[in-house]
Amino acid sequence: CRYAAYLSSFYGSETVDVGSDATFSCYGSGSYLYWFINGVNTENMTSAEIEKRGMNFSGYYNYNPPYYLFCNVQYSYMTVAGNCLNNNSEIYCVILGAYPLQNVTSRIANLTVKGDPPVVNDIEVFSVDANTLFISWDAYTSTNNCNFTLIIIDSYNSMDTT
Repeated sequence: CRYAAYLSSFYGSETVDVGSDATFSCYGSGSYLYWFINGVNTENMTSAEIEKRGMNFSGYYNYNPPYYLFCNVQYSYMTVAGNCLNNNSEIYCVILGAYPLQNVTSRIANLTVKGDPPVVNDIEVFSVDANTLFISWDAYTSTNNCNFTLIIIDSYNSMDTT
């Protein structure tokens, strides 16, 4: 490519309902296109992380005529699930130029997931012995991959977060 990489389009921020998907698009010229979520290159994520986030990638790579040697058009979509894990995520793409080696970074798009907060019901506490408690509960959330934090404060005001 005789010129540095460039981006010609990137769709902006999205707000989706819980359980819906958000789709982002990136287009430009260079040797390779990378997607990032919260500063992490998606190529460095494990397949389990990608599955938890409900991420899918599609797009094509098109070689230009010979006078634009090594200057390829990169076009990609990234679909992300509307779940707790992806709420308030920052998403962007980077295109690597072939010559000179120069990266071009898109603007950041924010993903907001709207929905009901997790609900915890039926909390039960049982004393097993003088030093041990057994705690159980039922949790419901309309989204997958939500984390719950249990904070326990004993009579001596010491706190344990689990």
